[in-house]
Amino acid sequence: MPYILGYFSLSPTSVRLSPALQDLLPLRVSYLQVGGYLLGRLGVAVSYRESDWGATLVALAIAKANQLREDGGGAFLAGDPKNDRLAQWYDSLGFGFVALDTTGKTRRRVLKLG
Repeated sequence: MPYILGYFSLSPTSVRLSPALQDLLPLRVSYLQVGGYLLGRLGVAVSYRESDWGATLVALAIAKANQLREDGGGAFLAGDPKNDRLAQWYDSLGFGFVALDTTGKTRRRVLKLG
């Protein structure tokens, strides 16, 4: 019997250009909004949460977002951790996610694609 041990979703999004996002981009841009992808939902079955499956799913999401970037554009992958513990988890993965808002008002993390 098949068993689902995790999932993720990606969707197109755009964010207001901020100093943190500008630092990720290869060129200076004059746009107010920059397009990318949102890692909207990420889940791992309870019995697998102590393993590295969450990091594996994030790696797969990054690979898919890079493929989508090649096919249709997009400068970044964003994630919206729902609490501080998950924000720290994103930071600890080693993929290069950075806080979009350096004031700490939001937990959004962004990763440069490409």
